[in-house]
Amino acid sequence: MGGGGFAQHAAKVVAANRALLKKRTSLKRKDYIGERGITRIKIRKATPAQLKAVRERLKADKRREFRVWVFSAVLTVLVLFAIYLFFVS
Repeated sequence: MGGGGFAQHAAKVVAANRALLKKRTSLKRKDYIGERGITRIKIRKATPAQLKAVRERLKADKRREFRVWVFSAVLTVLVLFAIYLFFVS
């Protein structure tokens, strides 16, 4: 019987995942809200200068990512063109 091991492995994985689902707990409202409605989670307030710095850093990352993408696309086209010339000519 070929492939029987693969089916057995799949059945074991499904059973293990089902067991993990039973252990999972979700965050309930009482976990993060105190008795008087005071939240226990502290949220940091950012200043406008900090927000501007984050925006500038995101813009710089986006520009760098775009440059890398363009460079890799041009390099890929050149390599494919070189392979085409090498094998066709």
